[in-house]
Amino acid sequence: MSLKVLTILGIIANMIAVLPVAEAQTTSLATCLPEFDWMNDSRNQSPCVVAAYMQGACTNGEYIVQPLAPSYHYIGPTVKQDNPCQCSTVVYSLMSACGMCQNRTIEGWSAWQTNCSVVYTQQFPESIPFGINVPGWAYLDVVTKDTFSAAAAKADICK
Repeated sequence: MSLKVLTILGIIANMIAVLPVAEAQTTSLATCLPEFDWMNDSRNQSPCVVAAYMQGACTNGEYIVQPLAPSYHYIGPTVKQDNPCQCSTVVYSLMSACGMCQNRTIEGWSAWQTNCSVVYTQQFPESIPFGINVPGWAYLDVVTKDTFSAAAAKADICK
């Protein structure tokens, strides 16, 4: 190939590299009540938003946290949904906080992780998505008492 053709191909490649790319959809349609703002991360993102991004780490960046209807709670993964993110106590804590901040009930850890082939306690098995600051309380032990504790989470913030 001639130098002129290679130069043109290089210019085209650079133009393609800067074109906007459609990003996968990761968001939360669930919104927290204002009295639960203390659960937000350091970027003021609700636990529902943080949970969506964390779960998106295992689903090609796609995850939407839907709002809960009264008397409902988030449930753990089905056998088909079993993935490292869903089977992490960090995601469980964030989803529990998301349910609580909507004034809904939560499911115990033992019920949440029923369909998990491997569980990750007090750790997240993937890279933390860019733009997310996971609150420290999401890493607290939920296994011992089989539940997420808002009181323990709030106490962790006040340390």
